[in-house]
Amino acid sequence: MAVGVALTAAACAQSGATVDEESLAAAQALWNESRPDVYVVWYEGDVDGRERSERVLADRHLVVVGNDHRFAIDNLFEELSSRLARGESVRATFDEELGYPTEIDTDGLDVASKLFDGSSRVNGCEDATPGGPTDVGSEASERVLNAELYSRWHNEAGCPVRTDVITTIAGAAHCNWEDLEYLIIGDPIGTAITDETALNYVRDVDDLLGGFDHIDRSRTLDVDQLAAAVIDTGYRHDDSSLWLDPANPEVIYRISGDVAEEFILDADQQILCA
Repeated sequence: MAVGVALTAAACAQSGATVDEESLAAAQALWNESRPDVYVVWYEGDVDGRERSERVLADRHLVVVGNDHRFAIDNLFEELSSRLARGESVRATFDEELGYPTEIDTDGLDVASKLFDGSSRVNGCEDATPGGPTDVGSEASERVLNAELYSRWHNEAGCPVRTDVITTIAGAAHCNWEDLEYLIIGDPIGTAITDETALNYVRDVDDLLGGFDHIDRSRTLDVDQLAAAVIDTGYRHDDSSLWLDPANPEVIYRISGDVAEEFILDADQQILCA
């Protein structure tokens, strides 16, 4: 389970109970036992005499995003432990279920936190190859925490495929591009998507983009019109399958029944809503 923690300025001074090494160790032991695999921290408020606002995305091993790494939960525990070791007075409260600090009041650090619903990792198939397309346990943490943005594909056996291997996303609503679809795969297909390997295909049923470059991204074909070289990639989404022509990477096809929808490669990675 992924958990979000929102940190804001403490409501008042002298909040929480006085913390000693024993109570801090008990809270940290509960966190170590019950912690989620992935969580995100937002904090705002008075930190070292400055108003700060930051996001920290973390998992069991490292902080992935965020400029102030102290606000990953493990580092918060380290911070409190260090302050106690220096003889500073620390007042705090801790979540009864997970053990993370829900409120901290100490010199130079005045924050409060509350739990909110996060995203969850999907259950993958037991025979998934470690690091392979269906090893959803190795899916990038940022994809897990923003799961609602990424459409999940499956393989022929029905196993979920990592959204950092293949995914479809909708265009941005603030540009009125909701009906635009981006289909993103790694190159070669089946490998993880990176900035260097991403292939970004676009389907534009309303021809919103045609006026810019005169490319038709709305075409739909009968399956029997496809070139003989077109092959099934093995990836599925609902009742659709993904097909490609190894000799022509400019187009990829989403086939449902006898209908093939074209997605056109955005080779310059430029078709994005500003």
